[in-house]
Amino acid sequence: MKKDYREIVIAGKTELYKLERFIEEICDFHNINNEYFGNILLASTEAANILISVSEGKSGTALVITFEKTVKGFTFKLKFNGEDIPGGTDHFLETEIRKHKLAKEIYIIKALADEVTISVKGESITLTFYVSSMNYEKSLMRINKLKEYSGRFTTTVCVTAQHREMLDQVLSIFNIIPDYDLNVMQNNQNLFDITTKVLNGLKEVFEEAKPDLVMVQGDT
Repeated sequence: MKKDYREIVIAGKTELYKLERFIEEICDFHNINNEYFGNILLASTEAANILISVSEGKSGTALVITFEKTVKGFTFKLKFNGEDIPGGTDHFLETEIRKHKLAKEIYIIKALADEVTISVKGESITLTFYVSSMNYEKSLMRINKLKEYSGRFTTTVCVTAQHREMLDQVLSIFNIIPDYDLNVMQNNQNLFDITTKVLNGLKEVFEEAKPDLVMVQGDT
């Protein structure tokens, strides 16, 4: 499994937009669908709100958010940049949740995340989401397995490139050279534009290549 670890630091609620951008970049890179993206964004934002709320008025409490792709899925850890919240005790977060009326936020993150771990002193919240994304290693394996039968098959690779920059990174990493590149990416296009371009592009590819078998690798 290809390792992916990232980190950002936010100073307070005014910088929550950085968290949204952080999660959006991760989900775009891993081809995560909108439902997963919404769950991850909302749960992570609520977790950040909880920690920021209980640390208000205390100095030196910037929030560090780390992301790691694990065997289970995606793990986000939100933690203060110090060892503990100043004044934290074993029941500190529980007390602060009641004090700031944060029960709704706790309910939301537990409903949306598959695993939620809150440290006993309240300095961190870890969220794990059992999500699947495009497995690039498997994509490469499938292409190479087909090419092993070169005596029986001629394997042709076609990409739609609706996510141009992300696709180019993967093609470069795994040394995949497409035979056809539809290059459909365009700014401000909608699903109707993409669908029309892909279908028209594939029509020309099918007419020229005349495939006996088509294998589609998309969001898996």
